[in-house]
Amino acid sequence: MKTLLIYLPFVISLLIGYLFIHILFLKHSLERMLKLMLAGGLGLGLSAYINFFSLIFLNRFQPTALLIIHGIVFLALSILLLFLIKKNNLPLITFQPKDAFNVIPLILIIGASVPLWYQAHFYAYGGWDAWQVWNLKAKFIFLGAENWKNMFDPILWRSSPHYPLLFPLVNVWGWVFQSEAIYKVPVFSSYAYTILGLGLLYYSLKHLTQSVYAILIAFIFLSLPLLNKLSYSQYSDNIVGFYLLASFFSLIMAKTENNKSFALLGGIFLGLLSFSKSEGYLASLVILFLTPVFFFWKNKEANKKRLLIPFFLGAFFAFLPTIIFEIFYSPNNQTFVNGLTSPTKPITLNRIKTVFGFYFFEMCAPLWNAFYKMVGKTMGEFTYLEPKWNGLWVIVFIGLIMSRLKCLSSKIIIIPIFLLCYTGIVTFYYFLNTYFEIGWWLQNTLHRILFAVLPTILFWVYYSLWESQKISVGKKTVS
Repeated sequence: MKTLLIYLPFVISLLIGYLFIHILFLKHSLERMLKLMLAGGLGLGLSAYINFFSLIFLNRFQPTALLIIHGIVFLALSILLLFLIKKNNLPLITFQPKDAFNVIPLILIIGASVPLWYQAHFYAYGGWDAWQVWNLKAKFIFLGAENWKNMFDPILWRSSPHYPLLFPLVNVWGWVFQSEAIYKVPVFSSYAYTILGLGLLYYSLKHLTQSVYAILIAFIFLSLPLLNKLSYSQYSDNIVGFYLLASFFSLIMAKTENNKSFALLGGIFLGLLSFSKSEGYLASLVILFLTPVFFFWKNKEANKKRLLIPFFLGAFFAFLPTIIFEIFYSPNNQTFVNGLTSPTKPITLNRIKTVFGFYFFEMCAPLWNAFYKMVGKTMGEFTYLEPKWNGLWVIVFIGLIMSRLKCLSSKIIIIPIFLLCYTGIVTFYYFLNTYFEIGWWLQNTLHRILFAVLPTILFWVYYSLWESQKISVGKKTVS
């Protein structure tokens, strides 16, 4: 019974998220499993937000208040759903044989993730950032009573007090039935976001391309040791990855179908993304500025008010916790030195060369090693590099080339433009902030940034290849 209480808060969040999604798409033929994946991330995000506002108004973690608020939200959404069903003369419960069939891919993904779940319990307290940043903040909230704001003390600069609080608040919600901060909750929340992310990747591609082969991406993901380690390290990067992918899928669907519900959902997911991590906050702002142009670029069917109003409405409410946090709680970043103005730690040419060199070696290590094997015997200074990504990024680049520029299609153009802008800003920040020694900094952060954007990039590449294949088949048919 005590073990079941660990999972009950997550089930409550899932139900609330599903009710919200079901209301939004009551008249839309969105697959039930796709709704479920979106609902999981949405529900956990809403629970974190309820927890955040509860902290502000009650000035402490109050489990009873949280449960009451969740009960009210659940009841309100249930009543609204029943009212809309009756008003639109819709059946209360619908079931088709394909609904049962569509569960199979999720079962396969969960089955393939058993080794991940097993390994996670040997790494129960996660990596450095897990216990030094995210889990520490969660314990401040859970155990600190009215002193929970002490986590923002600049003296705790090693714990990054300026980071947003979505992940700690999710973990605290998982402890709502517990008397102590048990390690199983962060383990499960990290695992849950990994499964939700892989499920969303598959079901979103299945919805857009009608291709069941997209499930192979999930299997490849779960077979790579580095991706497994990052998934169970209890970092926030897999959370950034989920909300980034959810935002792009919602925005692409909003444009494709001129659908205001998807536009609203896209704005909400962007707000949740902004509260996940500093990198998520940056990504959300870039997407926020790109979205209006994306909606109307080569889209004759677009209705400005139909898409923009719900999008900005959803974004406004979902960005509120981030805005409140940044204005009233977040201290200054204690690990920042402006290399443009600092006389002791200025930007150097060697720093710039190191950044670009590290990018290449991080993603293209197999190409370097192949070159090393060919000429290494005659050039002793060459060094063999561990291909920790197992050539995945090389495959991604090959896939983009094979897409025959369909990766720049107006339907998904927001993704490559975002990646270009985001990479430019991250690279500039690596140049600008000279607080850290650049080699150490890149070695400890670049792979995690790549991990966070990886689901979106895999979505982009697969969709581009499928569209390219459809065009090739169409040309052969005509001829």
